[in-house]
Amino acid sequence: MAIFVFGSAVVGRAHAGTVDHGLQKALHGRPSSDRISVIVHLAEKADLRAARGMNKRAGRAAIVKELRNTADTTQRGISTFLRQRKAEQIRPLWIANAVAATVGADDVELLAAQPGVRY
Repeated sequence: MAIFVFGSAVVGRAHAGTVDHGLQKALHGRPSSDRISVIVHLAEKADLRAARGMNKRAGRAAIVKELRNTADTTQRGISTFLRQRKAEQIRPLWIANAVAATVGADDVELLAAQPGVRY
């Protein structure tokens, strides 16, 4: 089992990502029924400026809260898409605002085309 990460040429919030050239090569000729593990990074990033100037404990709590809130808000659409496409092992990665999943080879380009996907 290989893990692939999408590559990005587009960074915009509502724009979709692109499939990395290496991943495209790996997918070429694969049956659509093959399962591939991917990590999908979303474009939205948490605004952590509020934690500046706080004491260490409060700052850490504020950072964790903001990272989790950003992930909860922005990962809903991609998580729904993954469930609809029968992805397996869907795992939110709130620290990086990414989602790991195992998807069908034929779903990779559809996944990269979803709004909010950075890479």
